[in-house]
Amino acid sequence: MIEKQIWLAYLMKCEMSYRTRNGTIACRALKALDINDIYQRSEFVAEHEARAAYLLGLFMLSYPGLVPDTEWFQQLMFMLIHDHGEFELGDQLDDGTMPHDEVRKTEEETMQKLAKLYPDDFQNRIMKMYREFETYSGEQMLAKAIDKAEAVLFQVFLYKHGLSGDVRKKEYPSERDLRFGRLLGTYCSADIWCLHARVAIKHMPAEIITPVESLLNVAFMDTYNRIPECMMLDTAEIEL
Repeated sequence: MIEKQIWLAYLMKCEMSYRTRNGTIACRALKALDINDIYQRSEFVAEHEARAAYLLGLFMLSYPGLVPDTEWFQQLMFMLIHDHGEFELGDQLDDGTMPHDEVRKTEEETMQKLAKLYPDDFQNRIMKMYREFETYSGEQMLAKAIDKAEAVLFQVFLYKHGLSGDVRKKEYPSERDLRFGRLLGTYCSADIWCLHARVAIKHMPAEIITPVESLLNVAFMDTYNRIPECMMLDTAEIEL
């Protein structure tokens, strides 16, 4: 089953994020983390970008034709930098503490500045891909769906290590998170983000939705030993 292979490969990549490179530790540039604490360290933006690019690559290999052969390199390159707009602000929570339009404006301005680090003929391409990515449109729909799915899969990975998030523990839980929690009967971050991802991609083509949802099903079955409510709800009448 393709989705099971993708999930196992993704789990391996996540585990590798917690395997130390000992050169910097040996020369005392960094200190080693206790094995009991290692899964509780912060998640970094660049790690999410790398995992999302890896997952996109797995999809391209597993589902030929989802991305034209002439596009795959640029799509992978973009996925490696898709959250560079967070360079100045960091990853902003959707809790209303900063207006959404202001976040998007600052992130786009940051992307424009950082795009200048790349070759001239790629700069305009980066910004075109970025705007499509943020609006769930054009050639970046698959990348956006993978971005949403990766966030869910990482929460499921943490759950496997006994680190279940609860959206109510945010300082300012968003109205959407609380609404989704009431719908699902759970405030577990993996379940909430799963429903968010499914609602976010529901208008995309079936050739994108089907493999993404199948992968989420496999991940939850492998971890929960059941299909959770977030995968069974009809999203037709649910909005973000």
